[in-house]
Amino acid sequence: MRQMKDSGIEWIGEIPAEWEVNPLFSLFEERKCKNIKLKESNVLSLSYGKIIKRDIETNMGLLPESFETYNIVETGNIILRLTDLQNDKTSLRTGLVTKRGIITSAYIAIENKNNVQSSFFSYLLHTYDTLKVFYMMGNGVRQNLKFAELSRLPLLIPSIPEQRSIADYLDAQCARIDETMELVRQSREKLRAYKLSLITEAVTRGLDPDVPMKDSGVPWIGEIPAGWKKIRLKYLTQFIIDCPHETPAYDTDGIYFVIRTADQDVGTLKSQEKMYRLSYGEYIRRTRRAKLEKNDIIYGREGERWGLACIVPESDTYCLGQRVMQFRCSKKYNSRFIMWQLNSHAVYLQGIKDTLGSTSPHVNISTITNFLLMCPPLDEQQRIAAYLDEKCARIDALLAEKDELLDKLAEYKKSLIFECVTGKREVAA
Repeated sequence: MRQMKDSGIEWIGEIPAEWEVNPLFSLFEERKCKNIKLKESNVLSLSYGKIIKRDIETNMGLLPESFETYNIVETGNIILRLTDLQNDKTSLRTGLVTKRGIITSAYIAIENKNNVQSSFFSYLLHTYDTLKVFYMMGNGVRQNLKFAELSRLPLLIPSIPEQRSIADYLDAQCARIDETMELVRQSREKLRAYKLSLITEAVTRGLDPDVPMKDSGVPWIGEIPAGWKKIRLKYLTQFIIDCPHETPAYDTDGIYFVIRTADQDVGTLKSQEKMYRLSYGEYIRRTRRAKLEKNDIIYGREGERWGLACIVPESDTYCLGQRVMQFRCSKKYNSRFIMWQLNSHAVYLQGIKDTLGSTSPHVNISTITNFLLMCPPLDEQQRIAAYLDEKCARIDALLAEKDELLDKLAEYKKSLIFECVTGKREVAA
């Protein structure tokens, strides 16, 4: 059995006896190479722990006045995004450069100076990242780290042949895990697309394939059952309320819950365990226009997840977060049917015109209140809503299984990397 020793690093524990521990500056130096006269045009970005080519043609995100301020980086450099540590504790903040290019100088770029294997140390810093080590090092109001602070970070140093073996092993194993995860994601997206198709078909065609049809007069909807009517959203609701335009004061001990766009999916709401909480006073402040009652509809109108609608499951428990709206249906309409229709492709197409070309998508309130919905008689609304409740619950159960599998694969990958870069799992040379 391999002989181990205490690393002296709280978040690492034991390491192989022959490994060394030295500060980062003993192996790496900061790379600063401005893109003067635009010598390099391959713009890179850090995304989900990978350094990828950035598509600047779509103008997504902020662009600098000149790419001369960017840093030229080379294959084998490691990039660390160590800004605004107080605001985002979920993103992956490190990545290995695999192709020469330029990246914002707001990030720290490091290059090795002792011919060590950068790929090994990229995996090691990834582990530090997932263990949230950088957040313990941040300082100042914005909690940014500079190279001077980063340079003192202790690194584990196996022999160079072992660095190479570990990196090669992890490259192969992580590629297999990533491939499996991508297949699961593709399968999940197909299920989600089927769910959306099922919803759209039911709320625009009904459940009876033999019913007489008529032209809806709406090009993207086509024919609807002869007994259905077109009606704008504002005429089938008691009221429509936009969210308070102020950030809630969250309280981890609160007993009330905030519904944000991040808490919604197609016809579903996150469990309370995953939602942000409020105190009674803050709840009263945010419900001063109207409380959320059971069967009210919540609709997200801003951000990447705009267009999702869900039902409030109980009264006197929830309030509006930012970027969402509250609808309360008139008695002549079934809230669940209207909620399902708001999630349909037929309604999505009516809102998308407001979001085209925007880096921060939002749908205008006037557009939303004038959404055209296709409405059957109340008893048929109830049948369609019950049908979609049952069908979508089955699909959601399958989606939950795939999400659980993705979580397990991600956790296994994280654990595998940790065990290998700390020497707790021995990798054959």
